[in-house]
Amino acid sequence: MSEISKENEHVIEAALFAVNEPISVKRMQALYAKEDRPSVEEIRASIAKLQDFYQGRGVELVEVASGYTFRICADYVDSLQRYWDKRPPR
Repeated sequence: MSEISKENEHVIEAALFAVNEPISVKRMQALYAKEDRPSVEEIRASIAKLQDFYQGRGVELVEVASGYTFRICADYVDSLQRYWDKRPPR
């Protein structure tokens, strides 16, 4: 298995931040031209690196039924809830 490039890792990271829903590995592969498309194993290796990078931070990269998504680390939900409760109505 070849190692996914840092640039491709950044593409995956950016895509995960850009969308408001989980992204499947197959959809991540579709971000690339067919001739440059990483394998499923390469995508998963990149995801594992990103999960390690975000471990212990304010957000975490998690797998859900429909793919992968970033979410707020459970340790900080209460703090952020106070912010959301104080926002003025529109």
